[in-house]
Parts: sequence; C-alpha cells; structure tokens
Amino acid sequence: MREKLTVILFSLQVLKVFSFPVTITTFQFAIGTAFVLFMWIFNLHKRLKITSAQLVAILPLAIVHTMGNLFTNMSLGKVLVSFTHTIKAMEPFFSILLSAMFLGEI
Repeated sequence: MREKLTVILFSLQVLKVFSFPVTITTFQFAIGTAFVLFMWIFNLHKRLKITSAQLVAILPLAIVHTMGNLFTNMSLGKVLVSFTHTIKAMEPFFSILLSAMFLGEI
C-alpha cells in the first residue's frame, strides 16, 4: 500500500509540471516493461509460459487495468488526491468482480 501511495504522489508531482496523463501512463508502462524484459533476459526471474487461450482470457483484464492507471493519472490532475484515494479504495472490489465476469473464477 505504501508503494502505491508513493507512486500516486510522484505522479501528482509530475502532473503539476507535465500535464499529459496519457504520456505519463505510457512512460510508466514502458519502464515497467523494460524492467520485466531485463529480468527475463538476464534470468533474474523465470519467464511465465502463457498459452494463447490464457492470453485471450487475460487481455480484457489487462486493458481494464491499463485504463485504471490512466484514469488515476487523469484524476490526479483534475480532483483532490483524497477523492482519488477514495475511488481507488474500491479497486479490489472491481478487480474481483471483473475477474469473475471475464475469467469465471469465484
């Protein structure tokens, strides 16, 4: 939880200087992807074997997760941080709901 708060506060500071939430979100995901690729290339973490059926099942959740990050960055530039935190507190509920809808897991 503390890491999420740090990321949100950092994003808020960046948005005050550079008010383009889509670009910021893109950079955040690009840096995360670079770290994962680095870990896979140097065998710091075992690469997961994902079948195409699993990928199709995971893709809608990945899109929703990406949109959640984008909307968080957008909201940090538009509303109070406390309101953003209140909305983000519902994220686990919606994650479970969407996992049940898309993956059929209860």
